[in-house]
Amino acid sequence: MSIPIEQVRDLFPAAKNTTYFANNGLAPMPTPVTQAIRDALEGLQGAGVAATLLAGPQVAKDARAKTAQLLGCDVDEVAFSRNTSEGIVWTADSIRWQPGDEVLLYQGEYPTVVYPFMMKESEGVKAVIKPMEERRVTPEMVERDLSRRTRLLAISFVQFDSGFRADLKRISAVCRANGTLLLVDAIQGLGALPLNVRDCGIDFLAAGTHKWLWGLQGLGIYYVRRELLPELRPLHIALGSMVHGDDPEYPNQEYVLDVKKDASRFEEGSHNYIGLVALNAALDLILEIGVEAIAARIKGLTDFMLAGAVERGGEVVSPRGPGEWSGIVLWRPPDRRPAKEIVPAMHSELIVLGEREDCVWAGINAYNNEEDVTRVLRFLD
Repeated sequence: MSIPIEQVRDLFPAAKNTTYFANNGLAPMPTPVTQAIRDALEGLQGAGVAATLLAGPQVAKDARAKTAQLLGCDVDEVAFSRNTSEGIVWTADSIRWQPGDEVLLYQGEYPTVVYPFMMKESEGVKAVIKPMEERRVTPEMVERDLSRRTRLLAISFVQFDSGFRADLKRISAVCRANGTLLLVDAIQGLGALPLNVRDCGIDFLAAGTHKWLWGLQGLGIYYVRRELLPELRPLHIALGSMVHGDDPEYPNQEYVLDVKKDASRFEEGSHNYIGLVALNAALDLILEIGVEAIAARIKGLTDFMLAGAVERGGEVVSPRGPGEWSGIVLWRPPDRRPAKEIVPAMHSELIVLGEREDCVWAGINAYNNEEDVTRVLRFLD
């Protein structure tokens, strides 16, 4: 049974206490997630290690299955990281680079997408950084910028600043034709916009759970296409990476490197138990509402905000063409009024959003409504 989109707001106390447009920074916590965390903490308080021994393995199993359902992949292609950055570092460290390999990147990407590959210079890998065009990275640009040496393209699903959403399906087709792998930083769209890794031809994906997935900081999800796993160097390895990792008698035996064959080999040690509890509850909620319904709500509200801003003389900076829009909007206030003054004034009225490049910078989600948007627009009148 799905949750009607009109009832989503009732599950977010922050939406009642504030006008919350900062989902692109940190999501407010829905009550089902809060309750799941509270129950887990009470279990730890009352039973200590017995709570995690009994519940932990099932919590991880359930979270892996729900993550695979959201991504459209199999459970053995999913691993849990500490954050988006760790998944990108895992990719950079695991590929068996050859001297002369190139990684294609674009100026304006979130720095975490770039730095791990710049660090591969000592291995003879070149980070090739090309300019975006009007804040966009299009399939045509990728096709032009790829070379015969391009081993990997690293790109964001949704750009953190402008909210531009890449056409991953067409970009991946260009990459495949060139023999290039595709890594996607999905943190600013996963959970709010449909994304199927199989349909989009994605090879690697990394995303933290504390933004559009409505979870906690300190946990991330990582996807690796199954066919690539045998080709990767198993560098991030410890006991949790081994087939026998849960054997309590193993330290009394000879040490054998028996590395897991699936993506869970990246999970070197203990899981973030509370983070996985939160992710389970959050994914239950997202899947019950439906990502398509969440995306439709976001489209309507972001269009409403930007239309109101333009009507008052403002300027839309975010790309908003078909398939380019997302829950992140960037717009310049009218009459050259500095956003650095307007946004703090909004904060004093408990309107939570950001300022960037002297623009209003907002992350709009399904718990928002038109009244929230109207409160923002009133500041321009």
